[in-house]
Amino acid sequence: MSLVTYKSSAGSGKTSTLVIEYLAIALQKPGQFKQIVALTFTQKATAEMKERLVEYLISIKEMDAKKPDGSILYIIEAIRDKTRYNFHEIKSRAKVLLTNILHNYGDFGFSTIDSFVVKIVRSFAHDLKLSANFEIELDSSIIIEEAIGQLNELIGKNEEITNFMIAFTLDQLDNEKSPDLDEPLANLGKLIFDSKHYNNIDLLKDIPLQNFLEIRTLLLNKTREYEAKIESFGKKGHECISNKGLSKGDCSSSWLWSYFNKLKNRKETENIAKLETASFLKFVENGNDWYAKSKPISLKESIDSAKEELLDIILEARKFYMEGIPIYLANKLILQRITPLALIHQMKQIIEMNYEENDMIHLSEANRKISEVVNEQHAPYIYERIGQRFNHFLIDEFQDTSVIQWNNMLPLIDNSLASNFRNLLVGDTKQSIYRWRDGEVEQFASLPNIIGENKSVITKERETLLKAMYEEVILDTNYRSKENIVNFNNKLFSFILNNEDDYVKSFFQNHIQKTHKKFNSGVVKLTNVAKNKNEEYKNEDLINSIIYSIKDLTVNQNYEFGDICILARKNKFLSQLAYKLIDNNIKVYSSDALFLISSNTVNVIINFMNIIIDNNFAINSYSALRYFYKQNNKGEPGENINSKSDFINKINSIGYTFDLELMDNMDAYELCEYVVSNLKLENSSNPFIYSLLDVIIELSKKKGASISQFIDYWEDNKGKLKIDLAGDKDSVQLLTIHRAKGLEFPVVIFPIIEIDSILNGRDILWVEPDEEIKGKVPKVLIGDYKYGLNSQFADIISQEMHRKELDAMNMIYVACTRPTQELHLFFNKEKDSQKYWNACNSINWEDERVFVKEDNMVQIGEDKENTKHIDKNENSVSINSFISNFWKDKIHLQRDISKNKALRDKGTQLHYLLSITDSETNIEDLISTNLKKGMIYEEYALEFETIIKGLLANSETKYLFSTENEYINEKEIITPDNRIIKPDRILLNKNEIIVIDYKYASFGTISSKDMNKYKKQLENYQEVLSKIYGKHVQALILFLSPIKIVDVVS
Repeated sequence: MSLVTYKSSAGSGKTSTLVIEYLAIALQKPGQFKQIVALTFTQKATAEMKERLVEYLISIKEMDAKKPDGSILYIIEAIRDKTRYNFHEIKSRAKVLLTNILHNYGDFGFSTIDSFVVKIVRSFAHDLKLSANFEIELDSSIIIEEAIGQLNELIGKNEEITNFMIAFTLDQLDNEKSPDLDEPLANLGKLIFDSKHYNNIDLLKDIPLQNFLEIRTLLLNKTREYEAKIESFGKKGHECISNKGLSKGDCSSSWLWSYFNKLKNRKETENIAKLETASFLKFVENGNDWYAKSKPISLKESIDSAKEELLDIILEARKFYMEGIPIYLANKLILQRITPLALIHQMKQIIEMNYEENDMIHLSEANRKISEVVNEQHAPYIYERIGQRFNHFLIDEFQDTSVIQWNNMLPLIDNSLASNFRNLLVGDTKQSIYRWRDGEVEQFASLPNIIGENKSVITKERETLLKAMYEEVILDTNYRSKENIVNFNNKLFSFILNNEDDYVKSFFQNHIQKTHKKFNSGVVKLTNVAKNKNEEYKNEDLINSIIYSIKDLTVNQNYEFGDICILARKNKFLSQLAYKLIDNNIKVYSSDALFLISSNTVNVIINFMNIIIDNNFAINSYSALRYFYKQNNKGEPGENINSKSDFINKINSIGYTFDLELMDNMDAYELCEYVVSNLKLENSSNPFIYSLLDVIIELSKKKGASISQFIDYWEDNKGKLKIDLAGDKDSVQLLTIHRAKGLEFPVVIFPIIEIDSILNGRDILWVEPDEEIKGKVPKVLIGDYKYGLNSQFADIISQEMHRKELDAMNMIYVACTRPTQELHLFFNKEKDSQKYWNACNSINWEDERVFVKEDNMVQIGEDKENTKHIDKNENSVSINSFISNFWKDKIHLQRDISKNKALRDKGTQLHYLLSITDSETNIEDLISTNLKKGMIYEEYALEFETIIKGLLANSETKYLFSTENEYINEKEIITPDNRIIKPDRILLNKNEIIVIDYKYASFGTISSKDMNKYKKQLENYQEVLSKIYGKHVQALILFLSPIKIVDVVS
């Protein structure tokens, strides 16, 4: 048999091919289907493939030979070609296979490659020095977060780590980034779990931290010495000019003075092309006169006499920096990453220690460890361990397989091939977009060779077998997209590849596709919106053009919103777009784009919460004012706001009715509703508001409902909180390109922006340093690549640049091959975007039936009214108004305080104790019990005991806790105008009703302003309770430390 490799293109049916191959193998021996393993990369893909295969089997089993089903007939014909079985034999075997699978579904061998590896890992636990009960952690962020916490705890305790953390913070500030280190440290931590970095990070494990400090000091000294020498040439040149009686403007265009000035101030000295301008080279290398002909003879003579000495300085400087720049830039590149490298090293040590202590390992580490064990083992040994044998391996999306994953599979595939069994690999190098997730496309392109250096004897033997059994099949027909779309992509990528290097071209071999859907069908529209430079916000014209296209598609061409998918490279743009679509009453569905933080309404609600708790008042008050001014066309707020009352007065002056005293007593949910109501958004169906309320409710169940608690949560999670909307035929779908891979849509709108085809700070490269550094650390990271091509590491950086260009090409290819009927591309003024627009605009489309061609627009294909729609069940109900408060008339929530975690606020803890205290309460038991429950903090216990004992002993207050009375403690009461009040304690007996409000403060420290506010609150309670009970209500403010009662007389 053989190792069949299907090299496909988009829409060429590679998944169907894999399913057909599975059936062709399984139908030959239906009882041995357990020995076939089909591996994919996601649980979703696994489930879809299982479902498709079972559906095929059912269709084959039930198919009538006299009335063949066209949708399944091609499957049967393909199986017949591979097995030579006739129709009746295929149908009979399909029935047996289906029965076997359904009765033994747990053995149905479709799995993710990670799940399969986990199975092997568990069998080799002893070899990997893992306990029998070890756990595999899938979420690296949990491990990283714990390591960062432990790293932070070492600050101030470990001098070396403290110094590196300080240096890291300063680097962040120098680059105008936040001093909050959690996110950048988390990004460093992710490298530990990336298989591309395993070996290099492992080289650091025995390196002491002191070595990193020594390298940093060494590189700082070297770079400073170089810079000082460069400056000295500049100063020397200026001194020579001055000593010769010359000045700045004496030489033509002041080139000489400017050159030495650049050296003196170290401007452009990292880039020789900018340092040595065309004028400089003309005068220095071509022997041109250094002065203009119009200059006086005396000046010319002075310049000529100084020329030799100045030229010597120039030549000495040039020799120095021509030789020194590659080394200098290399040192700078290492220096920029030596601190992060040290922190990676330390985090790795912490993580490995946690693995051992917690009997746990991350999946990526499991992959690596199993590779070390099985790579040099033969399959029988592995099968003996896992207790099961597999004969056939079918791997989907092979271009996204990591080197370690492939190496872990090789012993089993080698054994299968040696036993004459058929194996299958399916992939497309043009759709490799997961390099950031360890996918190694070069591995697929190099088949049947095994990539890597220093191959072992057993690896070379496996490579020889792969070459002998290798069979390659090209799938070159597109069954997905209509003719004009296929032809457009063929021409576009052919044109672009003419200007690409051989590296990129090698992965786009065989990219030309045949079309299955002909007859001049399909539409491609290209729109360039790069002209307007006066946009109110970034991408304004682009977004408006997209909205216009959506309306044209739905109004004039009979498409539904659900037929349309908008793809983008990054979530940020999708989030911005989603908000604008919702503003235009276009429903959207996205698991990527709808971040709460992208909503202006949500942000102004958060502003109010921060203002109420006096958190960053200046920033939040100004931000909220800008919102109100913009809503009311008032321009920009000019003056500073100094207090909450000033802020409220300011916004009320333009037509709102916010009440500060009410807001001061609201929890997070109530405040959110109150702000929405005052913004007149009750009739809005804004999903951002509903989602924010959902988040507040969920948080209140776990931690509490206060504004402070919510703001703490918001600050930690605002970048992650998204809207979860159900998709239906009335929703435009918004997806990142990564999410869209493997999917198809009737209409795809794709703005070619934010492609990222150049290197930046997020790209990670390892290099081998010079011998002096290598003696301390064998491999190092390098940083900012702005001038990296002038450094000693130019070749390595150049290779990575080619890979980045391939990544960009692949992203665009995946996006452009998703539509079945229409492709709409948009271009903005970004350099990469204009590169693709210029390519599209330069191609001769005459053969492609151009119906419209203008300066900024090209259309290929003719608009036709759509007659087919996506088939989705109507599964959502629209909410067209904001429902506020009314649910409280029907539903009352009883809070089981005993299940909550310890309350954070000291006053809240005391209020809680008082709510369960009466004159017969044993105070010592009360304190002890609630300490054990975690309801109060130990440091407050003695103070609380003293206060409560004092209240029960004080002649003026003990009657307020008498068991002869009835009490209502901490209960919410809904007022007739749908507000909620929550008195601390209501005393009820036959003769009187008393409402009590506790204040955990000293009476003498309360200002008259605050006292008036407290009294007004109690008067409000009095008024409401008097209406409820039909009698006079006494109101008391009870100050607790020291005890004092204030009677509020209404």
